[in-house]
Amino acid sequence: MTGTETQSGGIDRRTFIKGAGVATGVAATGASAGRLDLAPVGDATAVDPYTLAYGTTAAFGWALREGWEALTGDAPPEGLTPDSLQQKVYEAALKRDNDNGSKFIDQQNILIGIDNVAYTEGKIAAIEALNEEKSQSEVETAATSAVDSYGSTVIKNFLKAWNESLNEVEQQAEVLNSHADVDPVNVMYYPDDDWGSNSTGNTYSPAEFIPFETRGIELPDGTTFDTKMLQSQYSSGFTPAEFDGGDWSNGSLQRLRLRVEAPDGSQVTYLSDQEWMPVYDEITQTFTDVRDGLLLWVDNVYGQVQSGQIEVSDLITPRERAAMMTDDGKYPPSSR
Repeated sequence: MTGTETQSGGIDRRTFIKGAGVATGVAATGASAGRLDLAPVGDATAVDPYTLAYGTTAAFGWALREGWEALTGDAPPEGLTPDSLQQKVYEAALKRDNDNGSKFIDQQNILIGIDNVAYTEGKIAAIEALNEEKSQSEVETAATSAVDSYGSTVIKNFLKAWNESLNEVEQQAEVLNSHADVDPVNVMYYPDDDWGSNSTGNTYSPAEFIPFETRGIELPDGTTFDTKMLQSQYSSGFTPAEFDGGDWSNGSLQRLRLRVEAPDGSQVTYLSDQEWMPVYDEITQTFTDVRDGLLLWVDNVYGQVQSGQIEVSDLITPRERAAMMTDDGKYPPSSR
């Protein structure tokens, strides 16, 4: 293969892809063309992950880039009347619930795009390792490490949004606690039926348990991210990655949600384990599936590349070609 050698002896992505000429097919690999994105050129059903990067809305930024920042909230101002404070807390919770829903909870179709971007990242890393004549285990490590790096970015961004949601709850709870004429449990509380009972009323408020504990959640790249735990009685509560039923003498927490009530009786119920935990599980499972798919793909093509049956350039599809032609080999930045 022709191309300008880098100082490390490899070939930079732009030169490598130019040297590949018009080769865009995948050659016979024995792998599944549909699930592993090895469909031949011209397959109109192929999903292009770059549609996520171009013309995307802010809702998808967390799935695309490092350094994404979650929506931050402001504490209610001091000196409000009880009803005005309650209304402010309610409006903030409603806004947060809508923001979380539009970006995470109601946008699980974004996992299709995450799957494609992760697979493309891993496959490019594997192709580069193949081009450098690495061993099969080194090619596999290159592929899975690229997936783990991207996966850690996505999961960390997801957990950032969770942390900011709980930061806001803590700010609101602190103001409620400091107001002489407001009982926090009348404004924000955990519905009593989360304990499998309706016998005692909604007697627990997160205002009793601030500041919330944090739990270290391990990311795919081996690092940990400190994640706040929505907390209730007897050390019970949850993060998106873990539900803790607590240390109860007569049972345990069944689920946990936060409900905020306005002066006129309007309610918003959000930050539910039954919404956040399934999304977290689906995200982590997506990256597991991508890793497994890439290992299968490497196993199928490695021997054929080594024997000369196929060229490395034959493994490049339009998706990898698009990524490798950017200046730094990464995805174009989001417009938002």
